[in-house]
Amino acid sequence: MGDGGASFLERLLPSEGVESPGELGKWRVQGRAPDGVAFPADLDQARAVLRVARERRCTVVPAGRGPVVNVPAPISPPTIVLSTGRWGGVKRYEPADLTLRVESGALLETLDGITREHGQWLALDPPGAPGRTVGSVLASGVGGPWSGSFGAPRDQVLGLGLLQGDGTHLRLGGDVVKNVAGFDLVRLVVGSRGSLGLITDASLRLHPAPEVDRTLTVPVEGVEEGVDALKAVQGLLLPLAAVELLLPSPGGNTGSAGGVLAVRIMGWTAAVDRMSEKVAESLGGWEAVSVLEEQEGRALFREAGAREASSSFSVRVTVPSGAREEAVAWVHGLARRGSSAPWVHLSGLSEVLRMGIAGGGGPDPKLPSPDVWTHFLRTAREGGAGVRVLHAPDELRWPGVPSGVDPVAHALSTGIRDTFDPWGILPGVPRP
Repeated sequence: MGDGGASFLERLLPSEGVESPGELGKWRVQGRAPDGVAFPADLDQARAVLRVARERRCTVVPAGRGPVVNVPAPISPPTIVLSTGRWGGVKRYEPADLTLRVESGALLETLDGITREHGQWLALDPPGAPGRTVGSVLASGVGGPWSGSFGAPRDQVLGLGLLQGDGTHLRLGGDVVKNVAGFDLVRLVVGSRGSLGLITDASLRLHPAPEVDRTLTVPVEGVEEGVDALKAVQGLLLPLAAVELLLPSPGGNTGSAGGVLAVRIMGWTAAVDRMSEKVAESLGGWEAVSVLEEQEGRALFREAGAREASSSFSVRVTVPSGAREEAVAWVHGLARRGSSAPWVHLSGLSEVLRMGIAGGGGPDPKLPSPDVWTHFLRTAREGGAGVRVLHAPDELRWPGVPSGVDPVAHALSTGIRDTFDPWGILPGVPRP
């Protein structure tokens, strides 16, 4: 690459637009500090970075305000991180229309404060600590427990701006609820993890803020009891905000069998009270459950999300209907084959099972070996499940596809990438 990444960025951008060399370690990409981090102030500066990155044959990794943890494929240095940390403004807010257009570097907690002043809220609850940006959440496409009731992150997006790898800026979708004609490219971009471009701004769908936000919890001993309790709540067919079986309880010992079923109920007071009565009755009565009001309930779900985001190994499994017990058995099979005991979050409102092996705060966890993990992938896929790795060492993140690559799907994905990234400088599955 010749001179360092920071050096050529300093010639392109003002000092506040370039991370200092001593701070590059905070932006590690696949275990390695990038060669430079750029904070463009506008589209012209971002285009300049893309242009020079192409000339120097760099990989450009889009990012929010923190480390890049979820790129779609192995990448090779030199690497430049393109951050939206200076793009945090609100471009348009129409409370009467329940829509909000913001720059992609805007923080979720900032938007929560703005919208709640108008009795509204944004149904995004991604895993992770405070400091998540709108762009990083949409690029990952990863939601939390609300996804089963309010929809995944892509369902909250009406339109967005996308800076392609060649510097072309696209406007996809619109600012109102009914705006799509033809192919819905917004849903293609959300969840593409930076492989199609840098999300520059987004128009978002809001919801009226609930009058009451209440969480009921009941302790469970082990998987069987927990799944039975989850099925009892599911059978009520109520419009609940979230139903999560957490094994073990957040903050507990991952080697313990004990867990908690958490049921979140949001809405008008009378409706929440009626649903609370039915949920409590299905779980053994009020003497069996604990009631958490809004802040306590939010803290419980936030802690569960932080566990997922901070684990050394974190995976999401899309479980076929009726196969929950089998899926949990697959997960615990990892421990029987020599891994540390995993934690499990099982959704009652969707087909998603979250699992992982926690790290930090003690001895290093024992992760699955590549052979054991490949066996898990094969077993899950043979059972009709889909698997997405969120956090893992490279040898577990990309162990290969046991059944081979579908040539039609590969040709389609390559064609899409060639269209959005004709220079081939964004992260993604390597072209043949």
